[in-house]
Parts: sequence; C-alpha cells; structure tokens
Amino acid sequence: MIAANAGNLAAGKNHPCVIIWSLGNESYWSPQWEKVLAFVKQNDPSRPTSFHDQCWGGFNNGGSKADIANYHYPGINGPAAAAVSNRPVLFGEYVHWHVTTAGNW
Repeated sequence: MIAANAGNLAAGKNHPCVIIWSLGNESYWSPQWEKVLAFVKQNDPSRPTSFHDQCWGGFNNGGSKADIANYHYPGINGPAAAAVSNRPVLFGEYVHWHVTTAGNW
C-alpha cells in the first residue's frame, strides 16, 4: 500500500492542481492507513489529507485520522451529522443514488 501511494505522491507532489491527498475510498481505517498517513505527511506536509470516513453504516465509525473527513451519501441529515466533527468535512457522492434511481440521466 505504501509503495503504490509513494508512486502517486512522487508523480503529483509538484503539480499545482493537487490540493488534497485522498488516502482511500470506501475502506475501513486501520493501522495500515495510519502508516500511509504518516508517509504522506512526511513526504508532503504542505497539503491536507482526506479519507472516506463512512464505513458502511456510520459516519467516521472507523476512526480516521485524516485532516479532512469525506462523508458519502450524507442525505438530508448529513449537515447535522457532520456538524459535530472536529475536522472539515467534504460530502462525496452526494446525489449519486438519488439521481440514478430516479432515472434523471
């Protein structure tokens, strides 16, 4: 996991369009992700990190330590759930389920 992230970090570190390093998507926070976070912070402390924090049933129930939480499919109560976070929160894939099931494409 570190080797794959090392290649991505090296390729994008000096690119001006990279503003946030996303550590992972739809994965559960674990000691391995702690290592990835430490590696990224050591090699590029200038950019914040994010991690998809909704682990199948709850917001940040995996205990992510990334700088920015990424909450998928927050629904109408998403802002209230995110308001208690001590970190910035991004809403990802917000209307994906609603749009595709309503046939609005």
